[in-house]
Amino acid sequence: MSKGKISAVCKWVLPLVPAYCLVVLAAVLLLYGAAMIPQESVRQNFVRSADTLCENDVFFHVQEGVFPSFIDRYADSILLNIAWNLRPDPGSLMWTAYYTDEYQNENENLYASVNEDLSANQEYVRYWHGSAAVVRILHRALDIRSIYLLHGIILVVLTILLLILLIRRKMLIEASALSVGLIGVSIWFVPLSLEYYWTFLCMLLASVLILILEEKGKAGWIPVLLLVTGMVTAYLDFLSTETITLTVPLLLLYRQRLGRESRQQNKRDIGQKTGTHNKSDSSLKEMQSAGITSYLVYCLIWALGYVGMWTTKWMLAACITKENVIPYIKGHVAERIGTQTPVLKLPIHLLTTLKRNLQGLFPFGYGAAGIVCGIGILLVLAYVAYVFHGKQKPGGSMILYGLLIAIPYVRYLVLHDHAYLHAFFTYRAQLVVIMVIWILFCETTDLSEIKNLMKRRFFKK
Repeated sequence: MSKGKISAVCKWVLPLVPAYCLVVLAAVLLLYGAAMIPQESVRQNFVRSADTLCENDVFFHVQEGVFPSFIDRYADSILLNIAWNLRPDPGSLMWTAYYTDEYQNENENLYASVNEDLSANQEYVRYWHGSAAVVRILHRALDIRSIYLLHGIILVVLTILLLILLIRRKMLIEASALSVGLIGVSIWFVPLSLEYYWTFLCMLLASVLILILEEKGKAGWIPVLLLVTGMVTAYLDFLSTETITLTVPLLLLYRQRLGRESRQQNKRDIGQKTGTHNKSDSSLKEMQSAGITSYLVYCLIWALGYVGMWTTKWMLAACITKENVIPYIKGHVAERIGTQTPVLKLPIHLLTTLKRNLQGLFPFGYGAAGIVCGIGILLVLAYVAYVFHGKQKPGGSMILYGLLIAIPYVRYLVLHDHAYLHAFFTYRAQLVVIMVIWILFCETTDLSEIKNLMKRRFFKK
């Protein structure tokens, strides 16, 4: 390897090591700081939260018969139970245990633990449960009902901020793709469950930051941002829609770079006509093809952060508790991968898993009327794409688009039992799929012809 390549690798890798260590340290300190909060100072709000969660079943539909409106308060009750039982000792922080009684629902277990001071009796060592630390801190001032409202406000503010950034950069197709994608995954139900919320928070924050870093010429910090994003996702998430914290920011980053390069290409074309063409500039095609390697490296860095954070938790738990934690983890991993599914039934099971996740997309998950409406929308879009098909080829690399589309489906196949049982939230990982398809639709359709047709039809003198 040449000195130049070694230097380039070191430039990418060296900042990642201290960043990784700092995030792990911050993660432990946040858990410890939350556990240090006096129990009495959060008791009143935890009691209110337990009352609120007991008002509904642990699983329920906001709208009867609407698949995307399925709300998981089972996981929320466990999360609050863990937050309530956090104690400022290393063992408690690693075991992240909660109180449970097999004869009660988890919301009832939370109610009993909070009101009767029942001790934790069930480990949950496989996750970091960083969200439990956040929830415990928030309970100094808020109960769960207020937290749901706060989360909704935060998602709205971050979404508007991201849309403003895209529009200011004249990325109108990308802004519309984000809007269509969020509608497609029924974003309005996300703040109603803590389990659904954390990955969307990470995705929106990472998207905003990655666009700003790129715009300000600080692309060297993007690998660090993606590493930290993967780590924070593993720290907060309950294994829900983790891939969107990688795929959506990467897509928007690529589209921003592509747009800038397209504008520069146009200037070069004008310069060539006037005799001022700069031959040292890289061409648009070179950017599209040569840049794919860097995006693969970005994916690897995010994966290292995500998987590494999980592994670090298990290693810390083993060192601090002086116990072998692998037996606690091995069975849960096998359960989610689906090793018990008979080989002959596996293809049918995989297809059913895919079907369940596809049916969650808006409007197909909204009953029979939603299916009819969804088929109608697809037919109209197909008609428009055919009739108004432009000569312009889709901008960007189809290899990268294919990779981004494949990531959620590969995840469904690998964790097929998990994706089957929890399709009511894992389907939202297809956010990036909707965005890519919408971008390709807009770029291959002659929008100006549609605009002129609309003017002639509705604004005739």
